[in-house]
Amino acid sequence: MELQQTGKPDDAIAAFRKQLEITPTTRPTLKNLGLLLSQLGKDADARAELEASVALPPDTRKQRWLWRKSTIAWERNRKRKN
Repeated sequence: MELQQTGKPDDAIAAFRKQLEITPTTRPTLKNLGLLLSQLGKDADARAELEASVALPPDTRKQRWLWRKSTIAWERNRKRKN
């Protein structure tokens, strides 16, 4: 997330992908990569990462709630772009 906030999205994407090579089932990494790709207008790629995150079984009730909240925000943002 730090690279993303410093205006280096390509470096952030590379870091997220490297993390996913190490631990491919890390929901926050998948979600953050998806959100970053969406911000860059790469909606098809973003959707693939977000769907991969959704496919993972929820760990806790709180994570399900947070996921639902972030998904709703992503959908609203995507609809505003179109």
